[in-house]
Amino acid sequence: ANLAFRGRPPSLVCKTKALGNAMISPASVTKDFSCNGPTWCLYTEMQVSGGKGYLQRTTILENWQVGLFSGLKVKDLGSTAGRTLELDSWLAVKGKHQDTNVLLGTLRREISDGLNWQALVALHRRAGAGNVATASRDRAAALLR
Repeated sequence: ANLAFRGRPPSLVCKTKALGNAMISPASVTKDFSCNGPTWCLYTEMQVSGGKGYLQRTTILENWQVGLFSGLKVKDLGSTAGRTLELDSWLAVKGKHQDTNVLLGTLRREISDGLNWQALVALHRRAGAGNVATASRDRAAALLR
């Protein structure tokens, strides 16, 4: 995922995995986004000019969105037991409270399981498999409410 972390608003400088520091493009509508603390951004592409990276088409994310949905490569460091979760080999995600960490790990696992069941149903097209996938998806949705 193309994630960037802006530590000190109103600074446009963000940390990225690919280039280290990059700036939100001056043409981006989120460049003027005001917030009280650190901010996560999702960007569609990074243009490099003169050795500097510029993030294009950025979207501001909430902390919970990053923790729950980001990370193509997830290293589960015992998140269901309330410990740190590592995403894409550079982000360490951990809540302020033990209960938050356990919930985050449980929700991520439920969402992953639901997607896996949907993929299996699409591959196998078995009559009974659809009910299992639906039950798993409904379980994940109930946890999100």
